[in-house]
Amino acid sequence: MEREICVEGEKPRCGILKKLNTVLLCIKSLLTSPKPDDPLVPDAAKLYKLDKKKTIKQRQNGHENMPCDMCSTEIEHLEISKDPPPGCSAGPLDDNIFIWEAMVAGPYDDRKSPYAGGVFFLQMTIPNDYPYRPPTVKFLTEIYHPYVEHSSGKLSLNILSSRWSPDLTISKLLICIKTLLDSPDPNGGKLSLSDSFTYNRTAADWTRKYADVR
Repeated sequence: MEREICVEGEKPRCGILKKLNTVLLCIKSLLTSPKPDDPLVPDAAKLYKLDKKKTIKQRQNGHENMPCDMCSTEIEHLEISKDPPPGCSAGPLDDNIFIWEAMVAGPYDDRKSPYAGGVFFLQMTIPNDYPYRPPTVKFLTEIYHPYVEHSSGKLSLNILSSRWSPDLTISKLLICIKTLLDSPDPNGGKLSLSDSFTYNRTAADWTRKYADVR
C-alpha cells in the first residue's frame, strides 16, 4: 500500500521542486515536531491524535503491548546502566518507570566548586508523554544553589520548561546537573565579589553538612 507524504515544498504550485535535502529536512520536522492542530492532511492529524491518546492511556494502565517509542524510559535505563555519565547514576525507583532516583557527585577540587566532595541524591518524576514533556527534578539532598528552590528542592532550569526538546534525554540532563555542580555560575556571574564569597561559603557549608560522605 503506497502512502503519500504531503509536504508544502513539494506542491506543484511552488513551481520548482526544492532540493532533496530541503525536502528531507521538511519530512524530518514532520516526524520530530508534528503539528496536528495545523495539519496539511486533516485525516492524518486525526489519526495521530487518536493514536497518541490511546498510547498514553495504555501506558497509564500498564499495558504490556505499548508502542516502542513509548518505552523510551526503559531504553534510557539500559543505556545509563551500561554507560552512565561520569559521576552520575540513575534508575527507576522500585521498578516504577515514572519515578527515578539519581545520584550526582560533586567535583574533587574544592578550589573550583563549593560542592566538592558532596554526593547529591535527586528524584525525577517523568510525565506520561515523555519525551514530549520534560521530567520534574527535585533534590532530595539539601543543597544551596541558585537554581534549586530551598523549600522544595525543585530544580528550575529553562531546559526543564520552555527550552525542553524531545532530543534531550535523562543522561544529558544528568550531565547538565553535574556541570552546575562542577562549575557553578550563580546568577550568571552577576553577583558582586562580596556576594560571591558569601554564596560560596554558604554552599560549601551546606555541602559539608548535608552531602559530604567522606
